Amino acid sequence: MKNGLIFLSLVLLSGWSGSPATGSVTHEPPPTVAGVSLPQTTEPVAAPDLVASPAALEFGKNPVKSTSAPQFVTVTNAGKAELIIKVVREAPDFDLVDNCSGRLAVGSSCEIGARFAPPEAGIHKGNVKLVIDSQTALSIPLSGNAVISPVTLSETYLIFRTAMVGTTSLPQGVLLTNHSDTAALTIANIAVPPDFRIAPVQSQCSSGGVVAPLASCSLNVLFVPTKMGALDEQVTITASDSASPHVVALQGIATAIKVSSPSLRWGPVAIGALGESQNFEVNNVGTARVEIAAIQVKGDFSQQNTCGKELLPQQSCSITVRFEPKAAGKRTGEVVIRDSDPTRRQNVFLIGAGAEAGRPSQPRSPIP
Repeated sequence: MKNGLIFLSLVLLSGWSGSPATGSVTHEPPPTVAGVSLPQTTEPVAAPDLVASPAALEFGKNPVKSTSAPQFVTVTNAGKAELIIKVVREAPDFDLVDNCSGRLAVGSSCEIGARFAPPEAGIHKGNVKLVIDSQTALSIPLSGNAVISPVTLSETYLIFRTAMVGTTSLPQGVLLTNHSDTAALTIANIAVPPDFRIAPVQSQCSSGGVVAPLASCSLNVLFVPTKMGALDEQVTITASDSASPHVVALQGIATAIKVSSPSLRWGPVAIGALGESQNFEVNNVGTARVEIAAIQVKGDFSQQNTCGKELLPQQSCSITVRFEPKAAGKRTGEVVIRDSDPTRRQNVFLIGAGAEAGRPSQPRSPIP
């Protein structure tokens, strides 16, 4: 995903199991007469309201019995009515993650992810069909070229946790193995995109390096975001084998909004009385302005702020919270900041205690 999309949400977070998503994939064989297959006669329905971007997925070369890095299609309902979609896979050599089956509101989008997992060499093709009212409304072609190669990668898809601009993530590793027992593998180049970096590691893969027969080398990838956004990138390894180049997909979300405290706590306050105010700061640590859509508070709390409708780069604002319990006992709430940062919202949790009438308020103290 590029700026403004949050991929990761999607697969981001459900992962790939190496098999189609349960309940989202079916196979519908063509009709037969006396054991002879007949061609499908149902023509795709003209559906200009359903738009796919890109229109097709081409996976290029991939080693036999290895799973490729994922590719994604965004499907948008550009029409004037809600659509009810069923996703059908007609591509046995491709794994599918279906986030589109079900209702799709006007103007909304969903995403379908695919990975190429060929069992044998050759050109492999298939289709993902989006069916509306039992008819094919949109067909997305899939294709890939499976080749014999001694090279395998332990991972072809790395998902990083959301990180603050200017910070460095924990590393994630990829092991490249040369399974040939006779030929060395030469690595011509390793291309790493901005906002990611390769960390030093023992037996590191390197541009211009050689991997001996039956040997391996390692890549430790770091997420080092310099700008706000949802990033979909890839490390590309160009080598001397037939399946080159090898691709490792990378996904990370960089946030530029930093709050000075994740939570605020009050000690007991008499029911109906106002506890003392507490403040926290909201900082834009990035290089682009952030629009603030709303600041909301929930529970027995109120807020005032100096934030306005946007935060410029390196600018901060203050939010002041007051606690006015409406009942005795533990009271909880939160301040929710809705903005144009890729995380869409920031939360500060609020915890206090209401005291019965006549019971004196106590100084603020941590509440378990």
